[in-house]
Amino acid sequence: MKKLAKLILTLTTLTTTQLRAEVVTPDQLLSMHNAETGIKEYEYNVKDDNWSIDLSYGLSPNLMKAGDLSAFRGQVTFYSPDSQMSWIGYAAQTSIVISQATDLTGNYDADTETMTLMELGIGLARRSVLIKDFYNSPNIYDEINFAGTYVSADSDILENKMAGYGMVAGYGLFWRNSKSTHWGLRMDYHLSSLEDSTDEQNEIEATASWVSLGLTFGLIF
Repeated sequence: MKKLAKLILTLTTLTTTQLRAEVVTPDQLLSMHNAETGIKEYEYNVKDDNWSIDLSYGLSPNLMKAGDLSAFRGQVTFYSPDSQMSWIGYAAQTSIVISQATDLTGNYDADTETMTLMELGIGLARRSVLIKDFYNSPNIYDEINFAGTYVSADSDILENKMAGYGMVAGYGLFWRNSKSTHWGLRMDYHLSSLEDSTDEQNEIEATASWVSLGLTFGLIF
């Protein structure tokens, strides 16, 4: 409950900040300059963005335990010129040391054994140029996103797969290096409630939560 309360507080703070921030409006101009001469080569409106697909690879933000987590993440975003919010489709596969995600214990070493979690979900995202308050560039913007997820977990040391529902909330920082591509950093917080209900008399339940930090590359159409 404490984790959930902290998450709600963080999301409320980020959302409030984003709502106050200058959004990436439908008529927002993004310009590209020659790196050597500084001369503007071209510019375009983000209202021309219809949808995008992002692929990311993430690790643990804890540098001492970065190798305890390996995550592949995909996101499809559908933009609307009439709304500040965008629909997203989300999918991720995370391999993580059991002790870094859950409190599960058993006849195994939770500090070395790993589990694989699959997430599928839909949600909302919102782009803004809040980052310009700190670094002014016509090609940089940020994004806050939230998705409800269905989660399944599997491991060699678990007798049966576990499954349940959860959520992922994230923040991304992007550099638009051309009309059709961008690079970025994403940090996501994952939270899910899992259970193995195959044996009704010995039902196993667990809460899984972790943070991932990764590089992302996106194509915009």
